[in-house]
This record gives sequence, C-alpha cells and structure tokens, in this order.
Amino acid sequence: MAKQWATMLTEPRNRGLVDALIVCCDGLRGLPESIRGRWPDATVQTCVVHMVPNSLRYASQKHWGQITKAMREIYTAPPSKPPKPPSRRSATTQKPPTRP
Repeated sequence: MAKQWATMLTEPRNRGLVDALIVCCDGLRGLPESIRGRWPDATVQTCVVHMVPNSLRYASQKHWGQITKAMREIYTAPPSKPPKPPSRRSATTQKPPTRP
C-alpha cells in the first residue's frame, strides 16, 4: 500500500510541487507515512469529516452521542490568540541613544 501512495505522491512533484507545509488527508493506511516520507517537514492532519467516523469506530455505539458532542466542541472552538511579538525596547526601558 505504501508503494501505491508513494507513486500517487510523485505526480504532484512531477507537476512542480517542491514542498508541502500542511497536508490534510483522510488517514487511510500508509498515506500519512508516505506523505512524511515525501515531505518530512509537512504537518499531516486528518480531515474532520473523516476524523469523526474513524474515531467512532473504536467506541460502542451507545457512546457515540457523547463522543461527537465532545469532538464538536474541539473542532469548532475559536482559534487561540497568537503570542504577542517581542517588544523592540529592552525590558529596562532605557532611553535610546541620541545621534549626532
């Protein structure tokens, strides 16, 4: 299976794709490993549409409601705020030197 994925991932490279930063896939067996083999620095993420049914596969059907509710809170949560950039001035708030 991994050889098949490697062959499929060669097509984008042949079309000029040099690198991938984020790859969203359905998590089929061997695909994430093949993506990491082709683009080692890429972040592989499972698509939410595929993540939910794949996660429910491991749980009893009577718990599906609780699980999907908890998962919905996670994937619909607002993004976290990015960190503030560092200040240009030093922490001691010194006066900048004057120029002649």
